[in-house]
Amino acid sequence: MDENLVVTGTASVTSTCSLADEVSIGGGYTNGGSGASITATGAISANAALKVDGTATVTGRTTHTAGLHVGNGYAGSGGSISSTGALDMKGAARIALTMAVTGKSTLSDDVNIGLGFGGGGTGGLTLVKTGVISMDSNLKVDGAVSVKGVTNLNGAVNLGDEKGDAVVVFGDVTASSSSNPDIVFTGSSSASCNFACGR
Repeated sequence: MDENLVVTGTASVTSTCSLADEVSIGGGYTNGGSGASITATGAISANAALKVDGTATVTGRTTHTAGLHVGNGYAGSGGSISSTGALDMKGAARIALTMAVTGKSTLSDDVNIGLGFGGGGTGGLTLVKTGVISMDSNLKVDGAVSVKGVTNLNGAVNLGDEKGDAVVVFGDVTASSSSNPDIVFTGSSSASCNFACGR
């Protein structure tokens, strides 16, 4: 037919239906309206919610101006992304590549780096939420280190790596009576060996 088809009741089409131009449902999509429109180029616009029971595959960019809930959202047991970019989730986050954080990070529980301290293999580091740091390998510090508590050094200890490194002792030095250590300075060929006390 060359004119319009007006159906006041239900229309049932049991085979393929080709619509060469835009389709408007319920008056079509308008800003603040209550309908839906499908353009001839494939754009779908709807004033109400879009519900998909099966899998949806989107190959282009999606824009969620009010945010996004995954599952039942962070308020439930899922995750949420706010319209300002805040990410909240109840599950674990796994990142295979590098993560760059330019702001402050607050980690409220223990942190394992590598396999964590004592994790086997190549080992790692564990930072306990109470402030304890344990590591399987060396600690290298280019700046100053201040330790207020007791320091236990249970292996060989080197103080400085050249003659110009000054070692200043402010406290009393006491040798252990249980192990009776030898105190030997014979390795030095210096002509200056002064143990004079100022008394």
